[in-house]
Amino acid sequence: MACEVNLESALSLAMRARTRRLTHEDQVSRYPDDEGFLHADGLEGREFVFFTKEKQKRG
Repeated sequence: MACEVNLESALSLAMRARTRRLTHEDQVSRYPDDEGFLHADGLEGREFVFFTKEKQKRG
């Protein structure tokens, strides 16, 4: 009979990358009046460019 035990610290679990994406339904289940995720689907796949103050000065 074989027995296998795996132990992980809370820190290693916290450092693990999460692959699950939140949805509007997930957000509403936690915060019923929040509508922030209603527009998230429209932002997916779009490119956003953010400039620093130094980049703006150069023109």
